[in-house]
Amino acid sequence: MTKLGLMRLYGQDQLVLHAFFDDLPVAGAFVRDYAPNANRGVYRKYAYGNMKTWVCTSHSCGWLVSLTKKRASVASAGKVKKVMKLSHVPSGAYYISKLNLTPSQCCTSSPDVNARQLKELTGFTAAILEDHSSGLTRVVNSVDKVDDINMKSKHAVVYRAIQEVKASLTVSPEVEYSLLPGFMEAFAEANPGSRVCLELDSRNSLVRIQDAILPVWEVDERT
Repeated sequence: MTKLGLMRLYGQDQLVLHAFFDDLPVAGAFVRDYAPNANRGVYRKYAYGNMKTWVCTSHSCGWLVSLTKKRASVASAGKVKKVMKLSHVPSGAYYISKLNLTPSQCCTSSPDVNARQLKELTGFTAAILEDHSSGLTRVVNSVDKVDDINMKSKHAVVYRAIQEVKASLTVSPEVEYSLLPGFMEAFAEANPGSRVCLELDSRNSLVRIQDAILPVWEVDERT
């Protein structure tokens, strides 16, 4: 089941050998976001020099992804440069150097999402509606039913995600009405015969607005 829209977020949605990412933060985020779609949790276990490896949270599972930073190659004088299998990978980028996406039969891993990932889930967005109840229980049940991810033991993560989304939906009245004066003035210019009255305070914030569309008499048109 697709839980996180990887194609929308990264422009690719599969872990493929020799696929590359511009830098390590993006590469790591992709692996962590891929994991819920594969119904498992992952963590970074190895970080040796230019190679980083993510493994399954189930210690008996062989699932892993290794990323290696490509170093700049130095061409020897007088030698023809061969076309290498990593020629499509720019220097400094991280590419998938080792891959095993086949879980062990005894794997007990389950998705472990953070607040950022939770906000991307269909079940979460379906439960968060402006001017409606968006309680923790409602969100947990929706994510469990729609995305098949159990968040019952991660109330802190769910609560943080709910608060972040609610904060983004709340618009300050000053911000909400700050563009009205300019809009009404443009309206008056585009509609000859209309009259707009604006009352602003000392900070040029809108206090009161009134508009009227006045008829244009034939005598006015002739004059």
